[in-house]
Amino acid sequence: MTSAGDALRLRAVRGLAWPLIALAGCSGAAAAETPEQAFATFAAAAREPELRGTFEALDLQSRWAVISIRRAEREMHALVRAHYPSGAREREMARYSDAAKSDEPAAYFVRQYRSRIEELRPALSGTPRIERGSDGRSAMVLTPSGSRLAFAIGDDGRWGWAGLRDELEARKIWSANALETVHESSSRYRR
Repeated sequence: MTSAGDALRLRAVRGLAWPLIALAGCSGAAAAETPEQAFATFAAAAREPELRGTFEALDLQSRWAVISIRRAEREMHALVRAHYPSGAREREMARYSDAAKSDEPAAYFVRQYRSRIEELRPALSGTPRIERGSDGRSAMVLTPSGSRLAFAIGDDGRWGWAGLRDELEARKIWSANALETVHESSSRYRR
């Protein structure tokens, strides 16, 4: 027999398992051990037509945020589809369609950020200059074209592109709050 606290801990662990499994499956590219390697990995991935490797080239915090956003948006899409009335259903489902159509976080990331990454392509050639942050966990890559690209090392020991980190973190918080609202609305529509 388990206590209510044990049941809550088990649910929390299960909730963390999927993002960890998804992150573990993203290790197709060699882990960047330096900002220089991270820049090279990101630049190569950004030049590919499909851009799929750009997700793997993100820093850990950014990848985690993408996974969280996608998971929340997929859940919102399902709740809206199941419980919202006809007029609102189509409008709200369209907001979360990229998440619903994406079979993995990398595909979702590319759907959402393709144009932003493609805009960076011209800046990703040549030999960059690296300025490491005083914290030892961040670096600014200065490209020959004058662009500044942020990179960071995650708790996983990998360096990655952190240029969207603040935006992704803000979206993660927004998505969590929106999911709570959609849950509440779904409950009202079910009555």
